[in-house]
Amino acid sequence: MRSLHSLSSFLPSLPPQKTKNSKGKPHPEIFELAASKFDPPPTSPASVLVFEDAPIGVEAALAAGMRCVFVPDERTPRSEAHGKACSVLGSLEEFDPAAWGLPGFWTRWGEG
Repeated sequence: MRSLHSLSSFLPSLPPQKTKNSKGKPHPEIFELAASKFDPPPTSPASVLVFEDAPIGVEAALAAGMRCVFVPDERTPRSEAHGKACSVLGSLEEFDPAAWGLPGFWTRWGEG
């Protein structure tokens, strides 16, 4: 059974904070950098699916030409991001990989 920790091997490693030369969101730089770390890199930004919990992150993902699923915190006021994101979920548990052409989950967390 795969754990959440082992899933990190599928994700690019990025510094946790901006460097002095980096740009903050809503600039798309952080997502472009993340996509460049995949091996192999995506053939198109549109093939990247971003999960964001902040409206400014949705703007950055879309500016990078990527698809974005918005999972706002319940305290996040309704904003334009709700209408701009490809999908808005109340929780990551609502995410259906098959709806995005992705393989299903291995198992439900806590089972198996």
